[in-house]
Amino acid sequence: MRWVVCVLSFLLFWASLGSVGFAQQRDIVLVIDPGHGGRDIGRKSSSSQYRHEKDIALSIALQLGYYINDHMPNVRVMYTRTKDVYVSLENRVKLANDNKADYFISIHCNAHPNATVAGTRTYIHSHQLIASRKLALLIEEDFATRARRTSRGVHDAVQAGHNLYVVRYTKMPSVLVETGFLTNPQEEQYLNTKQGQAHIASAIFRAFRRFLEEQAQNPVEDNRNAVPDNPLGSAQSNPVTQQTTAVNSTQGGQFRVQVMASIHKVFPANQTQKQYPQHNLTIQEEFISSDKFKYKYFAGQNYDWQGAQKVLKLVRELGYRDAFIKQIR
Repeated sequence: MRWVVCVLSFLLFWASLGSVGFAQQRDIVLVIDPGHGGRDIGRKSSSSQYRHEKDIALSIALQLGYYINDHMPNVRVMYTRTKDVYVSLENRVKLANDNKADYFISIHCNAHPNATVAGTRTYIHSHQLIASRKLALLIEEDFATRARRTSRGVHDAVQAGHNLYVVRYTKMPSVLVETGFLTNPQEEQYLNTKQGQAHIASAIFRAFRRFLEEQAQNPVEDNRNAVPDNPLGSAQSNPVTQQTTAVNSTQGGQFRVQVMASIHKVFPANQTQKQYPQHNLTIQEEFISSDKFKYKYFAGQNYDWQGAQKVLKLVRELGYRDAFIKQIR
């Protein structure tokens, strides 16, 4: 009996040491953010046989979380949503920051007026954020080499032409992954299949696992203090998009709706505008030789705040998802 008591005491002693060590070892916290949700459907599906962006993003996000939970017990996964509900951008960021998350991955699908445009792209706030950039590069590398997707690379706010709210205001290394273009028929079909969603989720999973392995050997960090809050520069207004901060609508002034900016001409060589007569709307091309993105495209003319909001809503419905409002005076 005394022997049994001694053995039990010994086991309890080691169990207590193990529990103390486990309590002191902090799990890695990853927030997975399925874009859109609820009344915010994101990119609308092309037909009833396909799902909207919000649904595809959620499916990929949950699949990614499943892979991580199954293979990486040291990572605790949190979601900004697990069902079809609306969550504001502010609340997504707040959840990550309040829970002191270590990493943040936002899942989206892309769109473009040109239906032939395809491929993945990962956004970060700034290329100066070393950890964010490293994770984003690994994700795009796995898309290209393992998932056999066309990678369009890693872009920051300057390259995108506007700030992305969730990667701008989260306090940890953060990426926003555009998993493909729903305006491209082949990619829309692919992203609506379980196999396609699994391939995308597994690529992000492998990249994240490799990122953590490399962090253990050679850790890098984001120095947010070294990056301007608005890397676009003080001369540019804060763009209003689904993923950016809002212009102060209480101010007067004139506004324009910019649909996109490009290094290369988007319209055919002999065309400087595109008309949507059914909506009484024209998109004009403007060439600015001194700008890196020389070709800029604006919807309509100058508007007051309310008018600009209406035009912004319309052009997004027409497929220009990255459109934003720009204050001109």
